[in-house]
Amino acid sequence: MLNEQEYKELLPLLESLKEVCSGIATGSKELKDRLITGVKEDLGHLFFFIRLLITKDFESNTGMNLDKWTEFADKLSERFEDILNAVQRTYNCCSASGFEKLDENLEQLEQVDNAFSSNYEDTIGPLIKLQKWLAEAPNKIKSAPRGFIGEAEKPVIIEDSLKGADDLKKLIQALDEARTRILTIKNFIKTSLT
Repeated sequence: MLNEQEYKELLPLLESLKEVCSGIATGSKELKDRLITGVKEDLGHLFFFIRLLITKDFESNTGMNLDKWTEFADKLSERFEDILNAVQRTYNCCSASGFEKLDENLEQLEQVDNAFSSNYEDTIGPLIKLQKWLAEAPNKIKSAPRGFIGEAEKPVIIEDSLKGADDLKKLIQALDEARTRILTIKNFIKTSLT
């Protein structure tokens, strides 16, 4: 069991993890609400043949269709809401000196982390593919034959793609940061208990 000083040292670690998880939960909601919905809307303005080509390109390069991406973003958001809630409960125990429940909350944090860690590669891999597709989309859009994509729409789609790629890059970095901070907390607790 941790002593009172160790509990106090755990607080800043939990606080930093809480901030990262909150950002990931928000970022994964934005992934669905802005990016996936934006791609669907952009496709809706295109001719059927072009829409079909882009949809096939999207699916083959990202590994999922738009509906699967919506589900993926929802699951990612839920997972980080769960982690955020577990971190918050653990943080509240430490800051309120409710040490008797801390072990139970640390166990819950461990459980949600195990779910995240065991699916980490399955989470990061698709996000990297989507980020790469969005980053490469402007070149494909610029090279589209005249009339396939409206000249007025091209700059908007290009800007949205680049912004989406940048946002996904930040989300991927935040996921890596969350993983690192969770490992730091686990190591701190493990070291404190020995």
